Amino acid sequence: MRKASLLALLVALILLWAVSPALARGHHRGHASAGVTHLVQKDPMTWDAIDSGAAGKLKYKLRGFELKVNFKGEKLTPSTDYTLIYYPDPWPGKGLICLGEGVADEAGNLKIKNRAPVTNLPLEGDANYPCGAKIWLVLTSDVDCEGRQMVGWHPEAYLFQTGLVNFAPVVAVEGPDAAQ
Repeated sequence: MRKASLLALLVALILLWAVSPALARGHHRGHASAGVTHLVQKDPMTWDAIDSGAAGKLKYKLRGFELKVNFKGEKLTPSTDYTLIYYPDPWPGKGLICLGEGVADEAGNLKIKNRAPVTNLPLEGDANYPCGAKIWLVLTSDVDCEGRQMVGWHPEAYLFQTGLVNFAPVVAVEGPDAAQ
């Protein structure tokens, strides 16, 4: 019985040693390399989600050298310009980052796929740091991407995240697998 336990332990250690470089690089089954959060229209008086309101789904990479976002929205105002933003509290969101923009089609659908030069979210100085970042879909006319802050407030037309987002930079792996 004792030999069998030692053999099982030895096999487990060998397997762990063999897969550890892949684990460090994130190349294993079940590794969460992408995050998902939903954005919903909310009642500005109660901040409750509007059940039949506009909504969207944001997929994003959890780690990388830049933030890759893929957003799909529906039931938005047709032919309206929208911008997907990282919103740091407090108002007016000084230091916000525009993640992509687009125009809702005639059916109210919108797709935004973009790579933003973001190294991590949330940023220090954000009232939500280090818990997570707020991601909103806002009217393009309400945001100043160059000045990096909100310039208008029409929350009935926005989509707000249902969960905070975290994005971290890729950390260099040292050792023989670093070049892979």
